[in-house]
Amino acid sequence: TLLNTLIREIEVLGNAFGAMGNVFVSLFQALLYFGVPFYISWQVTSVSILTAVLFSLPFMFLGKMSYRFGRLNIQTANRINQVIQESFSSAKIILGFANQYKSTEALRHAFDGHRDATIKSQTLDVAIPLMYYPLGVLMLIITVFVGQSLSLTLAELSVLVYSLFRIIPTVGQIIAKKNAIDNFFPSYEQIVRLRDRAKQLKQPTGNRMFVGFDKEIKINNLCFAYPGNEQILAN
Repeated sequence: TLLNTLIREIEVLGNAFGAMGNVFVSLFQALLYFGVPFYISWQVTSVSILTAVLFSLPFMFLGKMSYRFGRLNIQTANRINQVIQESFSSAKIILGFANQYKSTEALRHAFDGHRDATIKSQTLDVAIPLMYYPLGVLMLIITVFVGQSLSLTLAELSVLVYSLFRIIPTVGQIIAKKNAIDNFFPSYEQIVRLRDRAKQLKQPTGNRMFVGFDKEIKINNLCFAYPGNEQILAN
């Protein structure tokens, strides 16, 4: 878990902060794009925004699925790093007992599990903006009908539709980044758990400085035995 956190999860968490920054930038861009449609017709733009929000609601519920895929992804990443680390650290023992096949099978099994988890996670991340695009086009069609019913000129309607068309990818990216943050959250949780665990395991220390000793360190009457075994040292 510690190795995987240092190798992969810290980078994943950095990407999550980048995604959060992209969300704020995309929201700012969307607000700027909405300025022109509001100037032309606030009624049509309001209908378009309401339609876009309604179309976005189903994607918001995908957050739990993204979180679940993210947690599965980090668990399988921990496992594959565990198998690799154990195989390298025990290489002589594995070769000595001719257990290479077991070792490679364990690695193959761990890799297959991580691959399946990653494919699900990345597929959802890529699919969300693509799935939203046809719904955005449907929003534009609704906008055209509402604009015609309010007797907008062809020039006004063209500018309004073009502005809203530029917003569709931005809204799709906002939804995608929101789900990506849900997917990254298990990495943050693992880092926090390790940090809290490290605080619990911090070794206590006094305030007296060690400056050396004059003659020797002497230990009397020392006994030792491993649990359930005979004494190794006696007095």
